[in-house]
Formats: sequence, C-alpha cells, structure tokens
Amino acid sequence: MGGILGVDYRSRAGFPVINIPGCPAHPDWITETLYLLSQKKLALDALDYANRPAHFFNNLAHHRGKYLWVPAFGNPGLFFVSPSGQI
Repeated sequence: MGGILGVDYRSRAGFPVINIPGCPAHPDWITETLYLLSQKKLALDALDYANRPAHFFNNLAHHRGKYLWVPAFGNPGLFFVSPSGQI
C-alpha cells in the first residue's frame, strides 16, 4: 500500500512521499497538505500507515454508519457480516 512508490520510499533527502488518494483527489486535501508542508506544520507522525495525512483519512463516513455490520448476507448494510453472523 501507499501508492506506486510504496510507504518505505524516501527521497535522497530522506523525505517520504505523501499520498493523497482519490480520483481525483479532493482539492482541499491537496491544498491543505501543501499549506501545512510549507508552514512546517505536517509532522511525519501525522501520516497514517499509507503515508496519507491522517486527519483526512482516519475516519471514513462508513465507520460511523449504523449498518456497518449486518447479521447475514442479503441484509441491508455496507460492509461486513458481523462476527455473530454467517462465515
């Protein structure tokens, strides 16, 4: 994960690639990331496991939904069959 160069890639100066996914990436995510970099306010620990700015990508809308877990396939829901449901 982490884009074409991978999360372990570092430039000759030792900097990681910061990944901003999307097709296209949201312009606010790009401009805010560039702004934070220009002001030296984006620390390496502010990146998630895929070198994305964590404040944009740690909380997805799907993580807050009441239908995240469903009891069985065919029930209304988004992602996963619950641990107590079918395997």
